Amino acid sequence: MLPQPLRRIGERLPLPAKELTRELALHDLHRAYLRRQLLNSLLALETPEGKLLPDLDTAIRDLVQRQGISGEAELERWRLAQGLTLDELQSLATFPARLEAVTERIWGEDVPGIFLQRRSEFDTVVLSLVRFSDPDLAQELYFQLLEGELGFTEMVEVHARGADQLNRGLLGPVRLKNLHPLLACAAERYTEGMLVPPLDIEGQVHLIRVESLQKAQLDDSLRRELLQDLCQRWLQEQLQILESRLLTQHGEDISP
Repeated sequence: MLPQPLRRIGERLPLPAKELTRELALHDLHRAYLRRQLLNSLLALETPEGKLLPDLDTAIRDLVQRQGISGEAELERWRLAQGLTLDELQSLATFPARLEAVTERIWGEDVPGIFLQRRSEFDTVVLSLVRFSDPDLAQELYFQLLEGELGFTEMVEVHARGADQLNRGLLGPVRLKNLHPLLACAAERYTEGMLVPPLDIEGQVHLIRVESLQKAQLDDSLRRELLQDLCQRWLQEQLQILESRLLTQHGEDISP
């Protein structure tokens, strides 16, 4: 459950001063600034034992890579040019890892339930697929495939065009949530090796065979993805509140 201090924090977070707002807008940075302020509010919930991360060397190496810096000497020049203290450099370097840790602490208990609700979205499928603009040809080929008079590989070699030809008629592995809804429905309904009846999607008839369907598991990678999604949803909600406040503030400044 979201801690009380973070609920609608966009209503309480201090807005940038008018001159700073102008500078941010001139460089199209106001949203990035507000996002960072909101993320800093998450880090304000760090526990004392989680504040200092042991793997500082890795964090520094990652920062060097993010900034395109060639080595330690250049990093020191960059730090001085930015006016950062060593503590501030450490805070900047460890920001991603600390944010990940806080995100886990805030939303971690919600992840299993959300995974169960949305599990099928993360199933991955491989399809053999060829698209036709001629529905009669597609129907004829479907019956040939069904009767065993034609193999899917042969059909691909003869009839596939464009992307289908380049991909040799294969689509995937791809998550169901990233497929057209009709394709996703077909992939769920038909078992591996089954031929799907001709499917008209946006004016093209699809001939499809389901090659494989891999059920999603809540591994570390998917867990991080769901945590990031929860964080981003909260972030977008609070950004809308902050930006609305900014518009209201400017409206008051220009009113007679």
